Amino acid sequence: MPLPSPHTYLCLAALLLAWTAPAAVAGTYTASAHGDSASGVSGRASGYATGNCAHCHDQHASRQATTHTPYNVLRGLSEENLCLDCHDGTPAADDISAQVAKTYGHGPTITGTSDSHTTSKLELATTSEGSAFRGALRHVECSDCHNPHEVQTGNHTYNTTTPSDNNLVSSPLTGVWGVEPASEPTTFVPATTYTEVSAATKEYQICFKCHTYYAFQDADGVTSLTGPSGQTATDQSMEFSRNNRSVHPVRYTLTLQTNSDALDASQLASPWSDNPGSQTMYCSDCHGADDELAGGAKGPHGATSKYLLKGYFKDSAVYWPASSAGKLWSLNDISQVDNSSGSAPTINTTAAVQSELFCLNCHNSFGGTATNPFATSTDRNTWANNAHQKHDGRRYQPDGGDDHNVYCIACHSAIPHGMRRSALIVYDGRDTTYGSDTPPYVYKVGTTTYAALSGFKKTSHLSYSRANCFSTVSGCSGDHPDAGGYEGD
Repeated sequence: MPLPSPHTYLCLAALLLAWTAPAAVAGTYTASAHGDSASGVSGRASGYATGNCAHCHDQHASRQATTHTPYNVLRGLSEENLCLDCHDGTPAADDISAQVAKTYGHGPTITGTSDSHTTSKLELATTSEGSAFRGALRHVECSDCHNPHEVQTGNHTYNTTTPSDNNLVSSPLTGVWGVEPASEPTTFVPATTYTEVSAATKEYQICFKCHTYYAFQDADGVTSLTGPSGQTATDQSMEFSRNNRSVHPVRYTLTLQTNSDALDASQLASPWSDNPGSQTMYCSDCHGADDELAGGAKGPHGATSKYLLKGYFKDSAVYWPASSAGKLWSLNDISQVDNSSGSAPTINTTAAVQSELFCLNCHNSFGGTATNPFATSTDRNTWANNAHQKHDGRRYQPDGGDDHNVYCIACHSAIPHGMRRSALIVYDGRDTTYGSDTPPYVYKVGTTTYAALSGFKKTSHLSYSRANCFSTVSGCSGDHPDAGGYEGD
């Protein structure tokens, strides 16, 4: 008697699964956005009821009597083409195809990767299998971020009742696996061990599958990989560690950070000014479609803005560390005062700052209010840092270029996720008494280093003096000699 064919075994396995767990499979899917009998998937004119499995899957690996590989049961389509067959323009809020076609973000990888999640490689999509994401296998496909059988409709919103829960997975991310660092390094180095979570509870756990040592396997956290924006990929477990002296609260509230503390409410726009220090935030509060506020599909699929930055209050507020004109943001842009030469500085216009500066999405300035953080007043009080005000009229020109005063990246990290220094400060490396930082955190173009500090001491935001900073660069060193006691590595 001949042995059954491999195809027979495949069918028997499918039947066994259906017999042993029909309620679990059917119940999960029918309760999802795709499986709802009234409003679920109905993109195929085949006579199947709305939400039927056959809208996405071809039984027995055939379609219209044409047999295709038994490892691809997605109607003979690649994963991304199957999803984009429905998410292709109507309504605009579901038009993912328009987002992934944009220059920056995940789009080039999504549309450039196929067959990562075929049945023969199913571990890539459905189980926690680290090797599937490492090295040349690092990838992103639709089901790396969305579980099509469990996905729900909706978007994340700011949780005013429990602000510490502002990093919990939102409805579209239901049922997706992720990773959590198993330990916290004490220095600015990546976590190297991870706990795999079958259903992520925090949004960042999904992002960490690709944006940490879990995928990079890079010991110092600064990889040789570059994304569509031309930015070197860095390890986000290192940047969001609870042991950093400054960090945006993606993983933990600032009250749970070892060395960091919160800004004053006066330094923040609403809703971030509510209970500062007791909140967390989503990765997708900063990264997403650049037309979300105008009704575009939400989420970090793609954008026309570098680094996949999105505006929280205004769609155009997506530029960092330079404006749309390519000019690095400086304190002249914030304060709108002339420099000490008495001549009008060549700076970004007031209109550009108020409409484009990414930081103003959360860090209120220009006399902004809770309802309008982009008010036109030049009042700097709500920027609330006297170190900024003390640098009015000071000049620092590392590139010998435009007539300006101090660039933002002269003091602060070009990647503002988190740093081992307070206030996202970076050290330029000219004097290593207290340590040094490296690109891409230190902004550098060719041989020109734009960072200016070699030491920093945090104090009250309205009490900074010259002794709080140490610098060896021309134009700064006279006012900021080494007074000792600065933060080290």
